[in-house]
Amino acid sequence: MTQGLILAETMAATRDMVYFYINKVEPEYWNNQLEISGQPLNTFTWQLAHLCWAENMLVLQGCSDKNLHKPWFDHFAIRKEAPDVSLYPPIAEIKETFKAVHEASLEVVAAMNENELLDVNNHQMNFKLGNNKKKIIINNIRHEAMHVGQLS
Repeated sequence: MTQGLILAETMAATRDMVYFYINKVEPEYWNNQLEISGQPLNTFTWQLAHLCWAENMLVLQGCSDKNLHKPWFDHFAIRKEAPDVSLYPPIAEIKETFKAVHEASLEVVAAMNENELLDVNNHQMNFKLGNNKKKIIINNIRHEAMHVGQLS
């Protein structure tokens, strides 16, 4: 089994955890904003839209020439203030995009050989141990797993 296949398998397993929580929360609660010690948390909808943006940016754009960008991605990028719920796309569109970006990302990662994984990522983003495509994929896995904890 290649490293690309192992990374794709790990991405799929992490995504399975997101789907576990998607199936636990009724859509009418997706835009509820919870608070902890007076600090508002991102909504369930925001989290999923953000994960669409992140995987598209990190894996598709960072490791290939693919890009499934949606105009609403810009509202859910890192360091962006959460938009008003009225600016959120419909939940069905987020779910469809969530699936499409992930399927395309799995194809890209599974097809990569060991040498391609060592190529500099397309954003030239530098991570703790380097700026190659393998590191950006690992960052995507770590990032999504962190959001699984928030969704739970």
